[in-house]
Formats: sequence, C-alpha cells, structure tokens
Amino acid sequence: MGLLLLTTLAIWAGATACSKDKTREKTIAFVDVNCMQETFIVSPNGRRVAFVVREDDHEFVVVDGKKGKKYREIMEGTLSFSPDSESVVYGARLGGELGEVTVDGKKETPVSVRKHGDVIWSPDKKRTAYQIVMGDSIFITGEKLRMVVDGEEMDQYEYDELIEGPVFSPDGKRVAYAVKAGEKCFAVVDGKGHDPYDVISSGTLGFSPDSGKVFYEAITIKGNSIYDWLHFAVVDGTDGKQYGAIGRIVCGPDGKHMAYRAILNKEEFLVIDGKEQSVAGEIQESTLVFSPDGKKTAYIIKEKSGWFSQAVIDGKAGKPYPVIKNGPCFSPDSKRVAYVVQANEKEFVVVDGKEEKGYDEIVNDSFKFSADGKRIAYAVKTAPDNFCVIVDGIEGKPYEQIANGALFFSPDGKRVVYRAVAGPKWFAVVDGEEKKAYPYMNFMVDTPIENSLEGSVFFDPSGSIFHYLVFVKNHIVLVEERLP
Repeated sequence: MGLLLLTTLAIWAGATACSKDKTREKTIAFVDVNCMQETFIVSPNGRRVAFVVREDDHEFVVVDGKKGKKYREIMEGTLSFSPDSESVVYGARLGGELGEVTVDGKKETPVSVRKHGDVIWSPDKKRTAYQIVMGDSIFITGEKLRMVVDGEEMDQYEYDELIEGPVFSPDGKRVAYAVKAGEKCFAVVDGKGHDPYDVISSGTLGFSPDSGKVFYEAITIKGNSIYDWLHFAVVDGTDGKQYGAIGRIVCGPDGKHMAYRAILNKEEFLVIDGKEQSVAGEIQESTLVFSPDGKKTAYIIKEKSGWFSQAVIDGKAGKPYPVIKNGPCFSPDSKRVAYVVQANEKEFVVVDGKEEKGYDEIVNDSFKFSADGKRIAYAVKTAPDNFCVIVDGIEGKPYEQIANGALFFSPDGKRVVYRAVAGPKWFAVVDGEEKKAYPYMNFMVDTPIENSLEGSVFFDPSGSIFHYLVFVKNHIVLVEERLP
C-alpha cells in the first residue's frame, strides 16, 4: 500500500482575472459515470475540486480534471486538500504493502504489511497517524494494536482498543490519542502516556485553538451503578474536580480559558477555568460558547420547571421562551449576540434582547453578522414553498429555495450574496439582483456533488470579486463575478 501526496497549481494565479462587466466562467473538471460521487470534495478556497474514479479493478483521483496514477484502491476518507488549497493528499493501496509518500511525493517509506486503520493527516498535511494490528498477517483480528505516527511505530504503547484519535493540534505540531489497555484507559500525547483512568469518554479528546492545551473527560468508577461514577476534566494531564457529570469541554479562541457544565448532588454549575458558577437551570448541551475575544460566555438554560428556556449572556439571563431553537451566536467584534426562538407558532431572531419579526421558520444555521457586527442577515420560510432572505430587517424576494450555507456578507460588510432556486434554475443574488441562472438538478435527484457545491460562495479579500462552483451537464464550472 502507498500513500500519495500531489501538488498541483491553482487554476488562476490570484482572483483578479475577472472582466469588469462580465461573468467569467471556466470548466475545471468533467465528471463521468465512473465518478464515486461520495468522494467529491471542494478546496477551502472554493476554486478546485477532486474526486475518485473507479474503472475496472482500479481507482484513481481526478484533480481539476487531471487524472492521477491508478491504484488498487484509494483509501476511504483520505482524499483532502491542504488548508492553502495548493496540495491534494490521499492514501492509496497498491498490492499489500503499506507505505507513505511525504513532501511532494519525493520520499516513500514502506511501513508494514499488517492490517491498519484510516490514515489521519495533520491540518497542514505534513504529518500522518494511523493504527495497525500487531502480527504478520493482514487477516489477524483481536490482537494488540499500535499507533504509527509519521511512519514510526509507538512500540512503547500497545493497547487493546482505540477510544479516540489520533487527533492533531490545529498547528499540526502535536498529536494525541486515547486507548484502553487491559482494564485501564490512558491518553498518549506527543508520544508520552498520561496517567491511567477507569474510563476516558469517547468524543472528548481535543486541543485548544492555540494548540497549547490538550483535554478530555475521564471517569473514576466507585461502584456498580453509573450514579457511582465520578466525572472530571483532565487538562494537560492534571485532573479537575470530580462531579456526578460534566458536559462538553469548550475552549476560548485564544486558548487561555476553558469551560464546561457540571452537576454535583443535583446542583448544576458552569465551571470556567476551574471556578464554579451556580446556574438557575440546566445548561443545554452544545450551546456553551465563548465570544471571539474570549472575554464572555453565552449558553441556553432550561428552567428547573422545564417549561421555559433562557439565553444567559455573560452571566445575565434573558427573557424566558418556550423553546430556543439555535444559538447563541456572538458577532465577530464580540459586542452583539443573537439566537433563534420558537414561540406562539412562529420563529424569530432575538438580537441584543430585541425580537425580530416572526416567520414560519428560520432556516437552520443561516444567521450571519457582518464582519463589523453592524448588519445581520438570515433566511426564512414564509410559506410551504417560499423562502426569502432578511437583511437588516428588510425582506427580499421570495424563492422556492435558499441554498444551505450559501448566505454571506462581503468582507467589508457592504454586500450580501446568496444562492436561490426558482424552478429548474438557480442563481446567485447580490444585494437583491439576480445573476446568471444555471440548471438546478436537486429537484429531480439529490446528488452528493450538488450538495457539496451548494454553499460554495467565496469573496476575495477586497470584497469586490466573488466566485462559486456550478455543476452543468456533467462539468464542474468555476464562475467568477466582479461587483460594480
């Protein structure tokens, strides 16, 4: 088996080639019937695509229309673009040998012929980690496991079960994973094992945004009942206070602060940097967030009666509502906060404590603040087949559909762009003006490719040019438009 790293050039050198008064289009790939559509991916800058094609008994990757080398198999889930969109990385099987191709494909290091897990890449795509089964046969099961990091086996830490990981830090310099060996569980961070615990909870291992801290939830078992289990956060190998239960561990953007909900003797707390704050209800899971400047927290609580929910912003509870559907969400400047409420058979947005107009439905995850926090936009459902975008309280034209994840402010906050559907056509809408229409196929069949392209609207840093990808007659087309 081998792993392949491909580096290819961007389609255009920069985003300046758009005519002043015309839409520019460029076909970047043809998608034939052998395309494995579930593998289709779009680069982070929204200008490139890649996917796997299977022909006869072989598979190969197509990047921007260019076919790669044929292999026995392209490993599932490994195809990805680097954060700068310049490199494409994927794992490939050729025969029974497991290998690795490193920077620009210049070095290949055979590692093992043993059964292995999926290859995990660091965010910068310079490092790899994966699990192997100890033994000489690819058919071995139930044997000891071992992690391989950057081609080197972590032979000092064999284990029976992988609980979570491997997980790379955001800067790609650190790696961690949690395992079970015998009756105990432990985390391995940067090649060094932490203290063992009775349980390490799956889905809790992570790094802070600055890559400086590693954390997870551990459990000490004191009896046969789960009510005898003691839960606590472990941060950089140091145990926190034990509770009857704790929630998801959340880090501030600068990595300096950490928070989670905790329950002890039926009393609920918010724990921030190890200090407890009492709360007047139950913190709803996954609602706890820090503001972008890391100075405030916000979350949703359900009152002890269970009848109402409230948003708590920087420790202050807002008006109670029957249901708070989404949020809270801070503006980029951390000065404003919004969330979506259900009440009186309507849904509406609450911004800075003020209620916006109610609608049949606020489209999930559509709410946006402009970069300066002064403007707001979101999509709503006004009738069974009617949707529109609300910008600063003003309703736009109704359409049959507003594309998921395709509502954006320009970087300067002056323009609003979204993608809308009318009949068998869809188009970009800029400040209420409809741009060129393209065929829309989702009304006939839901395809992974169209789903991948649905939210692909991107601005250049100046905000004067935006681009997106469309699927037209089996071709992926890059469309670039200059704003007047």
